[in-house]
Amino acid sequence: MNGRRSLKFLLAQIAFGAAACGSSSVPLDVVPDMGPVTLSPGDSIRILVWRYEEFSGQFGIGADGSIAHPLYREVKASEVPLTGLEAAISTALRAFIDQPTVVVEPLFVVVVVGDVVSPGTYALPPPTTLVQAVAAAGGPSLDSKPSSTKLLRNESGRVTAEYEIDLTDPANAAFRSTIRSGDQLIVPAKTFTTGLWIALIGAVAAVLLVVERFSD
Repeated sequence: MNGRRSLKFLLAQIAFGAAACGSSSVPLDVVPDMGPVTLSPGDSIRILVWRYEEFSGQFGIGADGSIAHPLYREVKASEVPLTGLEAAISTALRAFIDQPTVVVEPLFVVVVVGDVVSPGTYALPPPTTLVQAVAAAGGPSLDSKPSSTKLLRNESGRVTAEYEIDLTDPANAAFRSTIRSGDQLIVPAKTFTTGLWIALIGAVAAVLLVVERFSD
């Protein structure tokens, strides 16, 4: 699926979610078990090769799942457990370095929109919690309703799970549940409007344009 088709597909999914939002949310009382942490197209990866700055840097993950850098383009990065990804990068580097020392940090693309200080897309490391992701966007505004925040979570390439999380309750799972690639967090105003969905669609469209650019 190329970037433009992906864009149409995801916008359709968001439109579907907008129609259902507020009526089908499930309280996030238990942290969902999502299996191994993996990267997806649109995410990025920070590679640090000790003593070799020229092989280090932050690179995007293209639509084909490869790392957007000539040296690492043959490394499959999406849907690969992070331990295996580090080993694959080390193997690729052995063509240039005898015993490379590599540190890999994945960065998930997360959309935070709604009544927050700085809505948009963010590249965040996996240990980030849902609450910390909202904080990265400046946190909820004074006119928001953070106790009814929505989490749209991608499963099997589609937005199939919608949760309601309470950012005001430290006992809520949002304080211990970590982000996943493609998470979409929507902090509603006290009066929710369709304008927030327009902002969400714009933010996700920006993510997909990045994916398409990495694929060129």
